[in-house]
Amino acid sequence: MKLSNQTLRQYYIFSILVFIISIPVLYYLTQNLWKEDIDETLVIQRDLIIKNIQNQEIDSLLLLHFTEISDKLEIGIHIELVNDSLSLSNNYFDLTYYDSTHQHVEPFRNLNSVFEANGKKYLATISRDMVESEDLISGIVLAQVILYAALLLGILLLTKYFSKRNWKSFYFLLERLETYKIDSNKQIVVLPSKIDEFNELNRALINLSKKNGDIYRAQKEFTENASHEMQTPLAVLKGQLELLSQDAEVSKAHAEKIHRMESNIRHMTKLNRSLLLLSRIDNKQFEITTNVVVNKELNVLLEDLEDQLEYRGIKVNKKNSELITLDVNPHLIKSLLGNLLTNAIKHNINEGSIDIETSAQELTISNTGKTEPLLVEKIFNRFYKEDEDVANNGLGLAIVKRICQSNGYTISYAFSSPNKHCFRVKFKN
Repeated sequence: MKLSNQTLRQYYIFSILVFIISIPVLYYLTQNLWKEDIDETLVIQRDLIIKNIQNQEIDSLLLLHFTEISDKLEIGIHIELVNDSLSLSNNYFDLTYYDSTHQHVEPFRNLNSVFEANGKKYLATISRDMVESEDLISGIVLAQVILYAALLLGILLLTKYFSKRNWKSFYFLLERLETYKIDSNKQIVVLPSKIDEFNELNRALINLSKKNGDIYRAQKEFTENASHEMQTPLAVLKGQLELLSQDAEVSKAHAEKIHRMESNIRHMTKLNRSLLLLSRIDNKQFEITTNVVVNKELNVLLEDLEDQLEYRGIKVNKKNSELITLDVNPHLIKSLLGNLLTNAIKHNINEGSIDIETSAQELTISNTGKTEPLLVEKIFNRFYKEDEDVANNGLGLAIVKRICQSNGYTISYAFSSPNKHCFRVKFKN
């Protein structure tokens, strides 16, 4: 979720909570204000009744006649004589009456007032109809919904407008970062902003990209130079040892030492090439791609490895040979397939077998071997070896794993009894 949307979401949640709380609060306040206003009107009517009774010297018979007429006309005023023992008082209360005009029950606010006029005590009951609670709530809710809908719509439009303008430099920088290549000498282009934090982010990323670019170029140069410089002395040593081994005066003991030295030099040469390949993969120096038929490359590699297969007596079985065509760097796919096949031969048993299956976008290479499964959490680590074989540098499966990661493939390992080791590559592109 975008940061602007997350902020807007929080605003909406807060506004909805305020909206839910405000309805009963506003209803309660409105109802109290309405009652206070009605109570004032009732008091005014009571005072007018008392004043007119005193000034006009109206007797009890006339008041009784007035009350009868008032009840018939539903004016809401009822006056009657009461016992002199009653104390003067004013009481407010709410009742519901059937309104014959509207033909339904409506709420009324009532005032019972005991007062004295012309030496007599009277009880005046004055009623005033109130707005129904349902009508009041409906009106409040409707007004609140309209106001809050307008408010939320305004927040949404303003947020969208200002977010688009304020975050313009950020999204511009994000687009530059997505297309930025560390091996390029070009500096990241930024868009100035009125927001200080975005300008600070621009400056920090410019400095970071410059430092990382310098470190990358230095590391790349060091790796290539070191690999190149190592190849020359290794080739010289190898040549000198070959000449020395052909000398007729070399004893058997010396010949064995020369052979071990040649083996170590071959190991160092292979290790140097593998490390250089990993470095180039990490530095993304294999971006040129072409259409490669995996089945064709497998057949070529199997022909190259035919002598090793015959020497070990290993039989190759091909199953479900569906064509797999990939848009990939040819050097990388050859390295991936070569390492998997070499691994299947190297860790196989004499008179064993290798099963190769291609289906849809999936390659499976299984081989016979040890009767115990390999350590899944370690077999793809660099320099990890199941045994102490000098010829094995522990980088073959690490290279396979890195090639898969750089191309969006996935590789997995599985073991099936009694001695089947299976490596499966799922191609994504």
